[in-house]
Amino acid sequence: MQVTIFDDGFSYDGRTPNERALGSAEKAVVGLSEAMAARGHDVVVVNQITEILEINGVTWLPWDAPRPPSQDLVFAMRKPSLLEEAEAEKCLIWLWGGCKALDNTHNRALLEKHRPALIYLSEAQRLGWKSWRIFPGQVIEPAIARVFLEQEVDDEEPSPLAVTTTHPVHGLRAIIRMWRDNIRPLCSDAELHIYSVILSKAMETSQPDQNIAAVYEDILAAKDSGIQVKRPLGDSEMATVYRRAKVHLYPIIANEVYCGTLAESQASGLPAVINAAGGDADAARGRVRNGQTGYLAPDESAFVNLTHGILSAGSGIYRTLHREALASQRQRSWEGAAIEFEAVWR
Repeated sequence: MQVTIFDDGFSYDGRTPNERALGSAEKAVVGLSEAMAARGHDVVVVNQITEILEINGVTWLPWDAPRPPSQDLVFAMRKPSLLEEAEAEKCLIWLWGGCKALDNTHNRALLEKHRPALIYLSEAQRLGWKSWRIFPGQVIEPAIARVFLEQEVDDEEPSPLAVTTTHPVHGLRAIIRMWRDNIRPLCSDAELHIYSVILSKAMETSQPDQNIAAVYEDILAAKDSGIQVKRPLGDSEMATVYRRAKVHLYPIIANEVYCGTLAESQASGLPAVINAAGGDADAARGRVRNGQTGYLAPDESAFVNLTHGILSAGSGIYRTLHREALASQRQRSWEGAAIEFEAVWR
């Protein structure tokens, strides 16, 4: 089957996940396209790259390059408008994020015209959108890149290192405050590493964007609390980060539907503590098995106590969560996901 995937966001290809930080949706395109190619499909990805590439059986085309003369399946990333890029017998949209934009007049007309299958990341995402008509569709959970699946059970505890990967405007101030005021005083040698492109740039230039200025000032004020800001890395290096850390601290983010970095760290065996106070924890609950591979803390007191327990040397909590995460959070493969996609369009 000739499969053409359209993503008009930015430039990336099959090499990018291991070269630099990349969003979960873009990594999913790489993983799924290569799995479909391995299953015998002719797969083309059209995005904003500048040269034609052939990588792991997938052809990557610049947006303005000639497309395949015919397609059996058009695969649109996020946007109904991308269904207009080529004609095909079948089409689908892979929905990342909230679905409310599908209700606007333009998108409704496109959905009525093309009648695509809709691919959701989670049941919560599917239930969160009330369509005016029934479209064919399926919940297909993304898989995890192999590099995050290579960790073996390690009975040696890592040093007391916590990591967080959230955007600065999404609950990071609360995590910093709890770390500075409550967690670090209990674990005097613990460190918190914040992985953020926008924050690392601000720390380098001392010129934060206005929307992260408050977080930036919080970090400066907590300079003696073991907090470091780091630039996110490619997958192979982030897998090493997760293997060397002891806990992943994560906030509830409004409208989040997948929690990609949380899925990767769990597959690497890294326990998580979610600050679930006052938010909808459905997305995080889909990634973390509460009490088995991490915790959904119902309030800040629980967040502090659970984090302290994992970071504490000799508590045994880390080892228990670590083993269970490795045992239960890494069964999902891109080959399996590709088979589920095939069932949708057949």
